[in-house]
Amino acid sequence: MALPPRAAAIRGDNYQHVVGWYWACQMLCDPDIDTVTIEDRTGGYFDDVVVRRHQGASAYIQVKSSNRGDTIVDEKWLTTATAAKGRSPLQRAYDTYTNLIATGTRFSLEVWTNRGFDDRHALLGKLLDQKTDTIDTAQMLAAGPTTPIGLDRTAWATHLAINDEELGRFLTYVRWKQTGSELDRRRECKPLMTLAGLRSDDEAITVGVQLVSGWVTNGSGPRSADDVRAEVAANNLLSLGGELLLHVNGIDRDPSPTAPNVTLDFVDLYEGNDSFARKLLLDAADWEAVVRPSLDDAARRLSSYRVRNVHVAGAMRHPMWFAVGRVLPQVKKWVLSMDQAGATWATNDPIEDAPVRVLASVDLQQGSDVALAIGLTGDPTAVVDRFLRRTQTPVGQLLVLGPQANPSPTSVPSGGWAMAWTRAARDLTRKEIEAAGAKHAHLFLLCPAGVALMLGHQWNVMPPTTIYEYAAGHYNPAAHFDGA
Repeated sequence: MALPPRAAAIRGDNYQHVVGWYWACQMLCDPDIDTVTIEDRTGGYFDDVVVRRHQGASAYIQVKSSNRGDTIVDEKWLTTATAAKGRSPLQRAYDTYTNLIATGTRFSLEVWTNRGFDDRHALLGKLLDQKTDTIDTAQMLAAGPTTPIGLDRTAWATHLAINDEELGRFLTYVRWKQTGSELDRRRECKPLMTLAGLRSDDEAITVGVQLVSGWVTNGSGPRSADDVRAEVAANNLLSLGGELLLHVNGIDRDPSPTAPNVTLDFVDLYEGNDSFARKLLLDAADWEAVVRPSLDDAARRLSSYRVRNVHVAGAMRHPMWFAVGRVLPQVKKWVLSMDQAGATWATNDPIEDAPVRVLASVDLQQGSDVALAIGLTGDPTAVVDRFLRRTQTPVGQLLVLGPQANPSPTSVPSGGWAMAWTRAARDLTRKEIEAAGAKHAHLFLLCPAGVALMLGHQWNVMPPTTIYEYAAGHYNPAAHFDGA
């Protein structure tokens, strides 16, 4: 039984909006995507979904659906105008191509359809490479004029009033994608929604598709990731049990196996040509001017998901690990995890017995500040003492804290131990600061990176703190944190 025309149109709209929701979810997972637009005014024939990227090629997508399996994309459909004085789909596609070429932007034109392609047509059948979804233009141009490929090539070039070479250039931009049913497209949204920290149940997908439909009826125009995050939060699509990924490229650009929710990159701010040499910023002022505002912005963006579980990854020095923990603090209910020596440490790991031992308490009598040195993988007492005296840092007391046994590379056995130890170390330091009436703390770290993250995560009710980095044989102030 044939569907009424309006029912068929609604099915087509639904299919388009599911594709739009798929790309909205991609945008939440892919920082290179700038905006997603439905019914884009500048998209020409490929205006159904437009995905604009910061660096990669933007995708202009025309979505075509059919209600039955007997409708295909073939020569007749491509070269037949829908109105007496109108342009055919192939002509409109070429018009869009010429307009976009003139702008100098990188782009692809993509036909997304649940229809089949005519396998008897030489270009849409034999030459359509299903790995790249493109027509093999090299074979097309090499074919003789009387071959089936040559005849179909000539028919398309004649229809467009262009020569064969121009046809080849045009077709290199076109992707012919057989995208399956609406149900297939909805299923493909689920893993993206999970990665983006969203609910991925069927109702959530329906709500997401309805959001896209609303963009059309409201004339919303381009939607950014922040726009979508605000809408999904307002529509109860956030998964409170999900995990977000924050990837920080501090001293190196390590690849991430999954697309991060937020990526920060500070590599070019550091002096040195490799991760071993990158210890200090080229300009110390960049910590306040660039690094801290970027970390604050990352926390704001992660907060928009309403999920409070964040896995932190990337190559960083200890001050930045501390800073990440500080900007995503325990008092705001953040739960952080990270990979440490082949294991995952998390701030909600079961707490283990982790007594803190005072390795040294040095009375410097140089001022009212308090210095804390963490000595878990080694004992930094002598080096820190010498630095504080040489620089006349206004410190009255140096407190060096370590494990119950001797400091060593294996002294921290787990995340649960690290979380308990850092909490106890913070409490002991807090008492020392209160007793001394100190208005400033100085922090030196000789410990696993996970300890730096967890210490920053719990560094509350503390005075302003300066954290130091060891480079070129001595300590250097690396970062400053306000009191809290």
